[in-house]
Amino acid sequence: MSFTTEHMTDELRNTYAVNYANGVLRGALGLQSLARPTSGAGLYGRLALTAAHKLSGLQKRRKSGFKIDFKVDPAAPFSVQDIPAFELRK
Repeated sequence: MSFTTEHMTDELRNTYAVNYANGVLRGALGLQSLARPTSGAGLYGRLALTAAHKLSGLQKRRKSGFKIDFKVDPAAPFSVQDIPAFELRK
């Protein structure tokens, strides 16, 4: 049996939240070259934006797809066989 754990310090969590918020700002408003504040109003504003975005469920609307164009086939060269491409959505 195995399981995954996650360990974050306050600094790592804040860095993640700032990067997440900057991504939201780039996507929603088209802003570029955003600062990465580590303290003060800029940090707290981004923490609030990250929390609001996640709680609103907006990130769940963007579903990614995976293009699949091969299958594992031990008898094929390199154990991979090409198939007609299709997209798998989560």
